[in-house]
Amino acid sequence: MLESSQRLKIRGRGVKDVVTISGFVQDAIIAADEMTFEQENRRFVAILNRFMWERTDPSTLPESAQDEQADAKFEDASDGKYWRVQSALVVERASSAKRKRIQTQPNKSLPGKDEFHYLLSIVPEGDQLTLYFAGGGMIMLAGPALEVFLEDLSDPWPTPQMPVHPD
Repeated sequence: MLESSQRLKIRGRGVKDVVTISGFVQDAIIAADEMTFEQENRRFVAILNRFMWERTDPSTLPESAQDEQADAKFEDASDGKYWRVQSALVVERASSAKRKRIQTQPNKSLPGKDEFHYLLSIVPEGDQLTLYFAGGGMIMLAGPALEVFLEDLSDPWPTPQMPVHPD
């Protein structure tokens, strides 16, 4: 369990590692202009505001998500608040990046529209990682031996509610 002053820093190389990282970034908010694919460096980078599931008091979750038999109790979240933290998600060794139904730059013709993306999960499949977003958007990263890094960049701040993303 992380102390409130500790920052998360994880490297993932295998399927289990990526699945763990996916859990940490579930419901992260990413501004359209805060993600990029650096072709020459074979690197995808996203700066995101991740919901800190590891600091969530289970008693504040909806009844359907509570499990009295759960293995872990989140003792440092006893204040009942929810928290977010700015983090960097980096995928190294990516030879290609494709996107579907997602913009990586703000939509200037529709101010306020498509400015943010809500990350749901990261799914590893062979030599590919797919980032799935609310609304059906995807970013597919391919390359042999992909490495995924997640690092908190800021101190956490309280947020008033559980993650809610538009359809």
